[in-house]
Amino acid sequence: MVSLLTAAVPATAGASLLGSDSDSSDGPNVIEYAEGPSFVVELKSSEAAADLEEWTNASGRHLVEVDNETGVAVVSGPRGLIDADASFWVQLTTGGLFGDPLEASSFVADISPNYRLEVDPLTSTALTNVSRFSAPESEASGWLSSEAMPHEGMAFSSEANRTTMSESRSILGADNVSATGAGVTVAVADTGIKTANGRTFGEDGMVGSELRVDDASKNLLTNETVAADGIDAVEDGSSSRHGTWAAAAVAGDPSGTTHDGVAPDANLLVLKALGDDGSGSTADITRAIRYASQEEADVISMSLGSPVQSPAIDRAIVDAREAGSVVVVAAGNSRQSTRWLASPADSEEAIAVGATNGEAPADAESAYFSQIGPDPGTLDNSGAETAGATVDLAAPGMATVTRIPTADGVVENKSLSGTSMATPMVAGGIAVALEANDWSADEATEKAREAARPVPNAGTTEVGAGMFAVDYLVDGTEPEATQEDARTDGAVTRDETYRSLSDSSGGIITGLLG
Repeated sequence: MVSLLTAAVPATAGASLLGSDSDSSDGPNVIEYAEGPSFVVELKSSEAAADLEEWTNASGRHLVEVDNETGVAVVSGPRGLIDADASFWVQLTTGGLFGDPLEASSFVADISPNYRLEVDPLTSTALTNVSRFSAPESEASGWLSSEAMPHEGMAFSSEANRTTMSESRSILGADNVSATGAGVTVAVADTGIKTANGRTFGEDGMVGSELRVDDASKNLLTNETVAADGIDAVEDGSSSRHGTWAAAAVAGDPSGTTHDGVAPDANLLVLKALGDDGSGSTADITRAIRYASQEEADVISMSLGSPVQSPAIDRAIVDAREAGSVVVVAAGNSRQSTRWLASPADSEEAIAVGATNGEAPADAESAYFSQIGPDPGTLDNSGAETAGATVDLAAPGMATVTRIPTADGVVENKSLSGTSMATPMVAGGIAVALEANDWSADEATEKAREAARPVPNAGTTEVGAGMFAVDYLVDGTEPEATQEDARTDGAVTRDETYRSLSDSSGGIITGLLG
């Protein structure tokens, strides 16, 4: 999972609040350069790059980067000169009153802040027990603290049974179908990938076997591609091997079948949008989504998110869906703090995935960290656009094991927890269904949201329609009971509590206005 980064950023920049250009002391953090905060600029055409460069020639403005292929650029400078929504005071103090801001330029489609993000997966030793969950977050938090949150039927560290991919595939019904994702391309936007010379993403773990990694796979940080620069272009150097883990859950194919991904014959479009330190920017995530769409990825899997909505990322998801890609995004790992569905999982066009422990649907429980709905739309700078957004489906995501290479290339079992782990399983399952069915992205998205087995111990605010069911999706089987009807009393209580809390956080007002 990914959250906003407030630590230092590259040598030429520093992450902070909107600084002297900000009209809010509690606003989100953006990447800051010497000239001021940075913004993602979405250009109307490739020819617009020249116009943007001309605009940045003036003093106090900086063109950080421009990508003609995706039409995404990054600029920095005084907010009043860039952002049309800057307050009167910001415009007055930064010179914005004396001319139109960049956002009003004819060659600009949209502008939004450029946040920095970082990966934050959970290890088994970091999982919380129920006594820690019950502790109040602060003396001032009152009845809104975790102490007041009901937790009967939720999975904590003691319920996090170690689960192999074989067991996870069984839970999802993936082994009940013959399709394996052959001929389907899944884009994984993350920290990259380690292949161990074919032993993870080749053929049945054979050294030197042909990799199922698309030559168009790209490092969005350096603009290198596998076609031009080899597989090292998308090397995963992160300490958690987060991107490699996610890719393995989709399409890993080591020796034997115990650790096969859900779609072991799928093609991988690896997009390194996060650095080896686990951090990346909303600009790079936006570029990754648009690039995946241009490369005609059938499914885009993103185990990342933020408590603050990025309009640029949301627009990229909308465009990708329209172009034919199914977009699958992690719900988030911060139920005890942020609580509501992370962005961009809250996009209307994305499938939001929550996490359970590794039990069959009848006995599974929602992971205590898995973020929930309905989003009130008042706490994420979305202007209520995300109001009502909630989880669509769930999959195993506690102490889940894949078999991936270490930094030294030794293939080993790697256990991680998080909605980051559940998300690529759903992406892989959709790839399997797309091999078996000739569906559009809209059809696949809607059918996937309905293809689930009920999880009685979980609320609809936690798992949406229930546990993702690959076999139901492939075969068109309808569940015998809906998630809402199957809920236990404890699950109903949690749903009622979360909905009341959402209403009290402004959800009832945004719902009426919407």
